Amino acid sequence: ITSTKTTFYFLYDIARMHYLISFYFFFFQAEDGIRDAQESRGLGDVYKRQGTGFLTSGARDGSIFHHDTRLRHARVSASTGHMAEVCGLRWCPEGRQLASGGNDNMLKIWDARKDVPRHTHDHRAAVKAIAWAPFQRNLLATGGGTADGTIRLWNTCRGVQVECINTNSQVCSLLWSKKGKELVSAHGFQCGTPRELTELTVWSFPTMRKLTELQTGHSFRVLHLAQSPDGATVCSAAADETLRFWRVFEPCAPQERSPSQAATSGWAASFPSIR
Repeated sequence: ITSTKTTFYFLYDIARMHYLISFYFFFFQAEDGIRDAQESRGLGDVYKRQGTGFLTSGARDGSIFHHDTRLRHARVSASTGHMAEVCGLRWCPEGRQLASGGNDNMLKIWDARKDVPRHTHDHRAAVKAIAWAPFQRNLLATGGGTADGTIRLWNTCRGVQVECINTNSQVCSLLWSKKGKELVSAHGFQCGTPRELTELTVWSFPTMRKLTELQTGHSFRVLHLAQSPDGATVCSAAADETLRFWRVFEPCAPQERSPSQAATSGWAASFPSIR
């Protein structure tokens, strides 16, 4: 299992995205058929800009490409700034800023209309886990690799770090609650040891107090997290090649969700709750 960013898009039939690492590295199903984009530099990460037909991908050489999936020749622009593989990408909910993390230990914040980073920050290891807060504009959470082991919160407007929490382990993925001010993190290798952690941890914002830990039952580290449209259910994907589903957060109120999202709440309610 290499990614679960689109797991719930498959399950809820919101969109269909398939990507594989080869010369043709992603396929996107639009209304008029399948689009494909040729890329020989290798795929690092890929993320869809919310509410648009734009797909952003990161390459192993540090390049970031922007694709309009409605066009036959999809690539419309490119940005450079990372010195190593881009392993994390997230557009903010408003679509005005892009956060990218790389194996060069760098976090970069980009304005949508510019091809040079607005801010550059560093971790002490690769930055793969990136999550924008849905309840506060310009609030970004990032997680560092094994040599770093921290979750950091940033104000991307001012370009400053506002919090740093040492988890003593690789931070593989981060997700915010869509309703409350809570953050869930997935972890990998424990810092300084070959031990693999498999738990999910829920944190309260703004205190960043640890609320609970879930022993997931995975036999190897959790690599990715994905969230259901109603915000309640989290899917964990691990190196043991299994997916597990958990009710972690409170669901959004029906009036806050589209009809297609509201229709999924009964199905998701069958999953175990961690609280």
